[in-house]
Amino acid sequence: ITRRALPVLALTLTLVLVGCGGVQGKYSHEEKGPDGSMGKMTLELKSGGKATVTMSGGGNSMSSEGTYTVDGDKVSITFQGDTQVLTKSGSKLTGKMMGESIEFVKE
Repeated sequence: ITRRALPVLALTLTLVLVGCGGVQGKYSHEEKGPDGSMGKMTLELKSGGKATVTMSGGGNSMSSEGTYTVDGDKVSITFQGDTQVLTKSGSKLTGKMMGESIEFVKE
């Protein structure tokens, strides 16, 4: 590697590492319902600002497509015109969704 190539290589490596530390990925939240059954909510943040939330439990499942943006440690997620703001801390996203406190853990 030449001296000229080192700065370019260092910049490329930095951009790759920063991209890996972003919010993209799959997060899940599980909780027990009033009837004792387990429910799961999965939040997938994809490239291009696309998001999918899937709720499953009791043999049923439903999904919704939306978008997200990131500003520092705040992740704003919009589904069907409703925006929720979650806070990223390590491998977790916490905040309120649909009026309930929630914690998603990265899978």
